Amino acid sequence: HMSRAVQSAMDMVVRMLKSAVGNHIYHSVGDNPADFQGSAEIELPTFVMPMWAFDQFIVTPAGEEPPDLDDECIPDLGSKRVNRVAEFRKELDNLVFEVGPTYTLCFWGISQWLDKLNWQVRLPMLGRLDMNQFCGSPPVHVVMYTLAPSDHEKRHLQSRKQYYLNIPFWSSKHRPKGSRVMELLGAAEACDPAYFSSRWGGLSPVVKKPAGMSRLTSGLLGCCAGNRL
Repeated sequence: HMSRAVQSAMDMVVRMLKSAVGNHIYHSVGDNPADFQGSAEIELPTFVMPMWAFDQFIVTPAGEEPPDLDDECIPDLGSKRVNRVAEFRKELDNLVFEVGPTYTLCFWGISQWLDKLNWQVRLPMLGRLDMNQFCGSPPVHVVMYTLAPSDHEKRHLQSRKQYYLNIPFWSSKHRPKGSRVMELLGAAEACDPAYFSSRWGGLSPVVKKPAGMSRLTSGLLGCCAGNRL
């Protein structure tokens, strides 16, 4: 259950984002499972904006090298939304995604309200709030999907979605439990939960230090290779 203060803060975030991208936003805190009986499908918490909410997109033709994400030239490439929202929206509406080219989509406008590294929401007058008050617990999924049309259903149910991108992310300061990470990797049943220590939220594999290997090197190898199943 969400407190009234958190609900008010969430409403403020939605209003601010609508001021940036208009009313083409769909937001739902999700269905309460207690209100649904049997196998009825419930809606998950979701916040959705149209494609033209991106700040910039770059199309690199097939066979050419796309820009590195830390390339200082990125601001000068492709098409940007700033000061030309109508034109930018038309460009994205007419964009046909196809196999071959590389599509680079940039999204930074929301950064003024979300501090992902510190896992906080920043609001005028309210200051900084723990993001877990809004999302429950990490990870948060950044997704792209199309929605199957329906004459009677307005909710964004999983059965109506076709995903093209689904990236779980979190901050190193607020990590998910190791068991949740293994679930995301599709290896939950194959991994003994005891394999994970409580360090770093359960993400640190329990490994024995090989003779002659430093603690730092052992930890790095255990993190990078120990979880491959």
